Amino acid sequence: DGRPIRWEPEPPAWIVAVNKAPASELQAIASAP
Repeated sequence: DGRPIRWEPEPPAWIVAVNKAPASELQAIASAP
């Protein structure tokens, strides 16, 4: 519906990890099953 997602009370841990991870780790996360 176009609205920004609001996580309450906090974002899922994997999103926090993705936001903090370097690009090389993003590739590892993306390729994980």
